Parts: sequence; C-alpha cells; structure tokens
Amino acid sequence: MYKIAIIILLIINTLNGQNVKIYGDKNYPPYSYLENGKNKGIYVEVVEKAFKKMKGFNVVIELGLWGDVFTKVKKGRGVGIFPPFYKKERESILIYSEPLVQEQVVVFGTTRKLKGKTKWPEDFYDQNIGVNSGFGYDSMGGKAFLKAYNDGKLEISESRNNKLNLEKVNSNRLDFYINDKLIDISDYPKIKRGPVAVSNYGYLCFTKNIERYKFIPKFKKQFDYIIQEMKDNGEIEDIIKKYIK
Repeated sequence: MYKIAIIILLIINTLNGQNVKIYGDKNYPPYSYLENGKNKGIYVEVVEKAFKKMKGFNVVIELGLWGDVFTKVKKGRGVGIFPPFYKKERESILIYSEPLVQEQVVVFGTTRKLKGKTKWPEDFYDQNIGVNSGFGYDSMGGKAFLKAYNDGKLEISESRNNKLNLEKVNSNRLDFYINDKLIDISDYPKIKRGPVAVSNYGYLCFTKNIERYKFIPKFKKQFDYIIQEMKDNGEIEDIIKKYIK
C-alpha cells in the first residue's frame, strides 16, 4: 500500500506540474512593481504571459526588495529572478534566459541643469548622480560612468526607488538621476529626459544551483522558446506600448 501511495502521489504531482517561484523587483516601475499588493509592470506581464503558455510548471511571481531577492537567487536559495542586466562576471553565478525587453537608461534633470549637456558621462562630471539602491553602476550608466566615479570625477547617491530620487532632483538636493526612459515623471513638470546613458536588455536569470532545482534546464528551454515566439509575433511589443505615456 505504501508503494502504491507513493506512485499515486508522483502521478498527481506530474499532472499538477512542478511548482516554481520566480522573484522580481518591487520598486522598478513601469517594469515591475507592487500596486495595492498586486504585481504590475512590463516584465511582470511578459513573464506571466510566457508562464501561462508553459506546460508542466505552475509558476508564482513574488516581488521584493531587489538586493534581497537578487542575493537569494545568487546564493542558490531561489530559482530565478527578473530583470538583471547582462554582466559577464555574473555568468559564474547566474544562467541567462533569452533577452526579454530592451531598456534605455536616460539622464533625468531639470531643464535648466540639462541645458547644453549632450555627452554622457563627460558633460556630467562634478555632478551628483542618483541611482536606485542595489543597481550596478556600470549596468545603469556604462563602464565610462563607473570609471568616472572611481576616478572621483562625479558623485553617486543611492535612494530606494524612483520617487525618492525624482523628489531629490526636483528639490535640487540631487543634480541628476539615471533610470529607464519610461519611468513616470508626470508629477514632476520641472524634470525632463536628457541624453541616453546606456541601453540594456533585461533577462530572467536562474540560479546555477541545478542540484537543488533539477528542472531548471527544461524550464529555461521552454521559456526561451516562448519568449522568442512572443517577440516574433509582436506580443511583447504590444505589452510595452501600453506603458508608454
């Protein structure tokens, strides 16, 4: 009877599919964020749509503080996370999916401060640049930006989210802020979009702890195929268009 019960349990689990929890950033509008306790954003919609098309997996998305959930996956205590940018050094700790969405990071500032500034990062030396906590400086601003910071040519200040950084720029407590061009700045009429700092693709990244999560290769193969299909048929572009204001 014991063996029969085990067999029945295995059959039930197979029919129900593998349960998978994927993490994301809760403070990254319009790409991934919490609104009244609900998961929202471009990446959320893209991966949710892909997960619904997948067979054999029951996927749950949990959004949290970026540094916390990134560390969890990096250390092998979580299956995957979206949307890290590509960094070669991360290949030793993460497995990258098919690219999801291309993001453009731009410089935000007041019209007065942006005047005459077209070259990034050279035109922004001796300025204090805001970034969101937990984001890699080179990922957000490029290698030249990171070098300028290390050489003492500019300052970098971190705040938890878009709102805090934008408020600092608006009140002149911060010179500029770099983030994705699609973030909502409608509450800050003095703030404008400046030059492009860098373009990056966001990915769904998986832990390399395959021993603990043996289903990852199968999951990734199916996910990558569906994402490519969604790009080819315009589904991802349609999702992005809904967020352009």
